[in-house]
Amino acid sequence: MLCSRTAFFCAFSDWLGARRGVPQDELNAGQLRIHRKFIAILLLPLVLLAALAAGRIRSNVPQGVRAGASEHPGQLEEVDGMAWTRTRRRWTWALVLVLAALALAVPLTVARRQEPTPRGTPLNVRLDDFNVRRDAAVVPAGIVSFRILNEGPTTHELIVVRTDRAPGKLPLQPDGLTVDEERKGIDFLEEVEGLDINDRQTLDLRMAPGHYVLYCNLQGHYLGGMYAALTVR
Repeated sequence: MLCSRTAFFCAFSDWLGARRGVPQDELNAGQLRIHRKFIAILLLPLVLLAALAAGRIRSNVPQGVRAGASEHPGQLEEVDGMAWTRTRRRWTWALVLVLAALALAVPLTVARRQEPTPRGTPLNVRLDDFNVRRDAAVVPAGIVSFRILNEGPTTHELIVVRTDRAPGKLPLQPDGLTVDEERKGIDFLEEVEGLDINDRQTLDLRMAPGHYVLYCNLQGHYLGGMYAALTVR
């Protein structure tokens, strides 16, 4: 049950992050926090059971055995001793089973969290004055993982839109320096802002087949040729 719940939370957080464009590094950090909480919850029953077993064993020791004497020596003391031994064995086996379950559950959970999270199709995107360079011009439909690097020498951003317009023919704002992303025929998906020199960031997006444009929309950067087309099939 624990592993299934952990997998559920991980799958849900991956899906939610992909929908919102949350960087994968932040998702992994959140999943690690969830994983640590589950380990703490898993270890708590062991501590409680050990404490309960210690008190139960002491309370189940026959009176004659605890006092070190018996009114009827011989067979009665032997029966009491056997009963106490059986009780102790039952609780010992219970502790052994719990420890065995933990020994299996914890490593499996840790291994599950250490597995790399599937990120779909990786696409390296490098930004500089004034270019958007990507590893591939065509990618398969589904989750695309944009691995963005700003090579400078100034601050940049990356915007992803879906459009049938040519990459260099996007509509401009009245200022004539930036793209108007609210115009008809422009479907805004997501953006990564404020990338300083040598900053890296990952953006995961679920992309349907179609034509897309990647560009920087800081003043004058798009006009300087900082855009690239991307086809999803």
